[in-house]
Amino acid sequence: MAKLFGLDTATYGFDSSLFPVGDNIDLRDEFSKILRGGIGIKPKGHYVTIRHFDLSKPTEQWDPINKEARGIEPFAYVDQLVLSYRARPVLTPYNEEVIPPGLINLDTYIYYFEYTVQIDLTDFIFEYGLVDGQDIDSSNLPMPTEKYNVKMIDPRRGDSGRIEYYRVICKYESGHRT
Repeated sequence: MAKLFGLDTATYGFDSSLFPVGDNIDLRDEFSKILRGGIGIKPKGHYVTIRHFDLSKPTEQWDPINKEARGIEPFAYVDQLVLSYRARPVLTPYNEEVIPPGLINLDTYIYYFEYTVQIDLTDFIFEYGLVDGQDIDSSNLPMPTEKYNVKMIDPRRGDSGRIEYYRVICKYESGHRT
């Protein structure tokens, strides 16, 4: 849960009067430049797949008694190819945010997504081992190399409280299946 000068922003909302508006910097545009690059800017983003599950549509192999489906995903899903930036969490004594104990460990990564990306706590993120700026043909995707479980979704807000981008904390799932 985000903490801002001792205020719980989830409970009390975002108070834009605490910060000056600045020079009208559009964080959505700046974030897009980080991901895609621009004039004199190397792209830092790479493509990943977000697997969205429809929990109202179990597959035929779903066993409601044992609550599992052997060999396949338990629910119908849709894969979405999106541009992202991935980083390791950095914890310092000066962090302004309170992160619950046990959420961050060696298998944890932080993904950053544009404000248009839809993501939920039941989704998975698949990595393809691509380098930053590498393009990908969505009709001929390679096999995923890593799978991550979404643990926390943090919409990052700017002036006036609009969502500028998403910060998503994920945990690596060993022995993944695709």
